[in-house]
Amino acid sequence: MTATAFRKGDTVTIQGVIDSDWIHDGQIKVRVEPYHDFFAKITDLRMVLPVIDVGDTVQYPSEGYKAGTVLAVIDGYCWVKTYEGRASWPVSAVNRVDPSAIISAEVQPTPPPAPPAGEPAVADDDLPF
Repeated sequence: MTATAFRKGDTVTIQGVIDSDWIHDGQIKVRVEPYHDFFAKITDLRMVLPVIDVGDTVQYPSEGYKAGTVLAVIDGYCWVKTYEGRASWPVSAVNRVDPSAIISAEVQPTPPPAPPAGEPAVADDDLPF
C-alpha cells in the first residue's frame, strides 16, 4: 500500500463547476471533470470561487464588507461602483450577494421629524395624496 495524506474518515472536497441554473428538489447539477455529472443538495455545497459578471452586486470583506455593483471585470479584478465612489477589488476576494440585502442594510429610512410641541401628529390617511 502506498503512503498517502488521506485516510479513512477524512473529509475532503473535490472541485466542480455548477453546470446549470436549474434546481430541482433542492438539488443542482455539478460537473466534475473527468468524472460523471451528478446532482447535489445545494446545502451540501460550499462556494469556492463565484463567477462575477458585470451588473452583479458584490461585497469585499477586506474593506469592512463594503458593497457595490460590478462595472467591469478585467485581469482578475472587478471594477465596482460603491456608495462612496469607485473601487477595484480582486475577484478572488469578493462575495456575490443579493442586491436587496445590501440596499436594506445600507439605506435605512429616516424617521419623520416629531411634530412641534402642542401640534397633533398627522395620520397617513389624512395626507392629500
